[in-house]
Amino acid sequence: MSRWTDLATWVGSPNHGGAAVEQRGVVLHIAEGTYAGTLAWCQNPSSKVSAHFIAAKDGRAAQLVDTDIAAWTQVAGNGRWLSIEFEGHAGDSLTRQQLEFAGRVLARAHQQYGVPLQLADSPTGRGLGWHGMGGTAWGGHTGCPGTPIVAQRGQVIGLAEQIIDGGTTMQLTGPDPWGDGSPNEQAAELRNVHAAIMSGYQDDKAKPEGVIARLGRIESVLTAAGGSPDIAPAMTALVGLADRVTGLESTLNRIETALKAAGQAQAGPLRG
Repeated sequence: MSRWTDLATWVGSPNHGGAAVEQRGVVLHIAEGTYAGTLAWCQNPSSKVSAHFIAAKDGRAAQLVDTDIAAWTQVAGNGRWLSIEFEGHAGDSLTRQQLEFAGRVLARAHQQYGVPLQLADSPTGRGLGWHGMGGTAWGGHTGCPGTPIVAQRGQVIGLAEQIIDGGTTMQLTGPDPWGDGSPNEQAAELRNVHAAIMSGYQDDKAKPEGVIARLGRIESVLTAAGGSPDIAPAMTALVGLADRVTGLESTLNRIETALKAAGQAQAGPLRG
């Protein structure tokens, strides 16, 4: 049994499956509610939902499902990923306490299961993922946990690295994990992301998830470097572009659903 009681209070849930097939990584979710309400819902047998962990904004954390068991949290992703539900709503950022908890869980997943300390942006990846990356197969929650939290994953990875390296005090800023953090390097990365976003507009096969993940990486670089007044406006503009790409994807999903409900499924998908 894998109950990480040094990280979270064990409360348990009747909603879970059999033994996990594997542990590819950790998936971040947003609860769309309070800590107490989410706990109660996941412990209600009729809800048929659960997560491995729930983290409150103030630092409280609970474990509902053994990490060797499948939680019922992301449909086709169940049994292959560990999951954390965060108190809050889409559009929120994780609090410092929630970031630190996520870092501890990722570090333990790395130590116990060999989960790599890297970003994951599709179900075939490994590392630190997010619910929306699974698309329809994971329940179609493409807005979960929201752009701000997806963008904080670099910080979570940095915290996990500190724990594994033996750090006793976690810092939310530090050396740039992707390079020297120089303005030239940051500017080059911004240009790369701008190109990726524009490609997303021009090619409807492009998914916004990868763009948002790259924005998360850039945010971490800027945070580690202390920010740059010259680059900050560009970063703000890029986040706005990413939101527009995500909105386009959401609109297409709604149109497809409406067409299927009207018996027009034979028209085929709206995207490649």
